[in-house]
Amino acid sequence: MKKLILMLVLTAMTLTACGQKNNENNMDNIEKTNNVANVENESINLNDKEKIDNQTDASFDEFTGSIDNFNAILKITPFTNADLEDVKNEFGENSDEYLCLQDDRPLYKLETYLNYTGDTVEGIQDVDEIKYTITIDGEDITSEFFGNRQVMESLLSKRNLSHGKYYYKDSERSQAPTDSSEILLKSEGNAIDVLNFEIKLNKAN
Repeated sequence: MKKLILMLVLTAMTLTACGQKNNENNMDNIEKTNNVANVENESINLNDKEKIDNQTDASFDEFTGSIDNFNAILKITPFTNADLEDVKNEFGENSDEYLCLQDDRPLYKLETYLNYTGDTVEGIQDVDEIKYTITIDGEDITSEFFGNRQVMESLLSKRNLSHGKYYYKDSERSQAPTDSSEILLKSEGNAIDVLNFEIKLNKAN
């Protein structure tokens, strides 16, 4: 009788141990599955973010031009939430500029950058004002920069020369440049001759 009871106890202990081991194995499997799922989700989220970033940074169209001392690029890029936030930070949350763009959001923005590639210019450190004119199919877009720091930034592609120029859904109000558009970027009336220039921009290949 004692032997029978002892065998029953041993059998019960064996079954309990097996059950615990199976539960541990199941928990390990669940943990591994969850870890794989988390890694996969992180990869998916990362890929989605990269796609969004790529779409945000993608240019709708580009036009380029160069002369002896300058390179220029004009880009039409999507108007994003980040652009709207920049306008709010620049002009204020209650400004007409910000509220107008919220109510009537553009599709694209125009970015134009100039890069000086020539030799050191004597007296450039004393230049505290420069004006640029971008002409697109007869429409003039002007920008002025004051103070030597801003002047230098505008010459070294660190300032958007067409800041605040947007294109909307209705073509009657604003027509974005096309492949056949005539585009000129110029600056004139400067005391330093090399800063007086005119660049023709063409559709980039």
